[in-house]
Amino acid sequence: MSNNIVEKLIEKLIELTSVAQRRELIVFGSTAIVLNKVPRDKAPDDLDVYASKAVLEALKATDKFEVHRNPKGEGDGYVTALKPKDGTKIEILDEFPSVGFTEVQATAWQSPEYPGVLVGSIPLLLAWKRNQKRIDPVKAEQDKKDIAAMEAALLAASHNVDG
Repeated sequence: MSNNIVEKLIEKLIELTSVAQRRELIVFGSTAIVLNKVPRDKAPDDLDVYASKAVLEALKATDKFEVHRNPKGEGDGYVTALKPKDGTKIEILDEFPSVGFTEVQATAWQSPEYPGVLVGSIPLLLAWKRNQKRIDPVKAEQDKKDIAAMEAALLAASHNVDG
């Protein structure tokens, strides 16, 4: 992958977590969209990671992360996010709207570029994006573009399978 920022973020995630923990950490969000080879006009500049509740709690108990509260969406409350204390743009969450961790983990795939790193699948990234309730109009517009690009990628893949 040519995005140097993504490479540095994934390297930092690997540095901050154990091999065992990474079995329950899945790259999600815009970075996962790009790792799935879906074209995106805006390169990711952060790393969203979906964690099992057990791993989130284990990471929270270390001195490597700060606990933040992120808005879920318009009027939907907050979700706990862990962010590295050094300010690296990584967010580790145990909740994403409309997709459960077990389901995401079951369909995640192993990144060939980053051994030991799991990546969320396009169908579940798409389900999550479709249920975002972004307050920020710029992010809402990017969600629309991401949805269209992922739908096109799934359609193209189905044509390749069907012949």
